[in-house]
Amino acid sequence: MFDTIIHAQDLAQLIGRDQLSIFDCRSFNDDKSKGRKLYDESHIPGASYAHLENDLSGEIIAGVTGRHPLPAEEDFEKWLCSRCVSNDDQIIVYDQHHGGIAARLWWMMNWVGHKNVAVLNGGWSEWIKQDLPVSSERVQGCSSDFKSHINTGMVAPLDLVEKYSEERNDNLTDARANMRYHGINEPLDPVGGHIPGADSKQFIDNLTEQNLWKSKDEVGERFADKENGIMYCGSGVTACHNILAHKYAGLEVPLLYPGSWSEWITDPEHQIG
Repeated sequence: MFDTIIHAQDLAQLIGRDQLSIFDCRSFNDDKSKGRKLYDESHIPGASYAHLENDLSGEIIAGVTGRHPLPAEEDFEKWLCSRCVSNDDQIIVYDQHHGGIAARLWWMMNWVGHKNVAVLNGGWSEWIKQDLPVSSERVQGCSSDFKSHINTGMVAPLDLVEKYSEERNDNLTDARANMRYHGINEPLDPVGGHIPGADSKQFIDNLTEQNLWKSKDEVGERFADKENGIMYCGSGVTACHNILAHKYAGLEVPLLYPGSWSEWITDPEHQIG
């Protein structure tokens, strides 16, 4: 069973086996259709495409939700059934390279009670670098009987985020790039800054310069001082990479604030750090 990270060569040995589901999560902020176009051109054999906005997010309510609210449990379960996912499947997820998008689906699978899910180390870039098989064939839709078992304890409610912020207890962590945390450069949301009391641990620092995961010890050192923590980012996506990092390193797994910064700033009463 793979439940955190899987290396390209290990996945290559699984291709074609029963009870394997692979999802291509490539996504780009500057072009929402680019990931699907790249998938259609070439992808890992047997992979289905998972669109961040259409498949891995729920309805955006202006002034209420963040940019990528979680979908309703029944909607996500229905989507998984339409992709032939079984409760017994080993699920592998990947994106263009860093895993920041793929980690969202990794987290969501754990959220609905499915533990056999792993992120491909280095993603599509590493797969191509190793000259492993590719395909342009779309996986045909079908139906399965996947049943979700939601774990509400993985989600940090807003009132707990507010409490941690007020207490300045150092257990609230921002996974965005440092420039966004400091409000120096905010390319996606109308307001820059961070939730007061949060510190910055940008998710990309879980990786080497080649976008491969650092050792478990190296990753563990980044988060060793975090207990009973809450992770957030811009919209509840790349924060999942830091949550994955905790599990990968054998640490206590923090909660996710799904609405994250883009939800926090919808309330004018919320302070900005």
